[in-house]
Amino acid sequence: MSAHHVVATGTTMTAFKPRETLTEQVARHIENLIAFGQLTSGQRIYETAMAKQQCEQVLNAPKNSATARDAGQ
Repeated sequence: MSAHHVVATGTTMTAFKPRETLTEQVARHIENLIAFGQLTSGQRIYETAMAKQQCEQVLNAPKNSATARDAGQ
């Protein structure tokens, strides 16, 4: 199921599609793992480990952003 949203711009309504679906994000992530040598041919992909890693990155993003901002001051 793809999510489409309708947005009012002035007097017209336009539909837009989210930048990437979750499936596209996962595919891009796996492509990056392969491209940067973090995933090799024949290596198993463990869904729960990958999901946990992604979840940790999302949860740490605000902390990392604040740390970077503080370091720049």
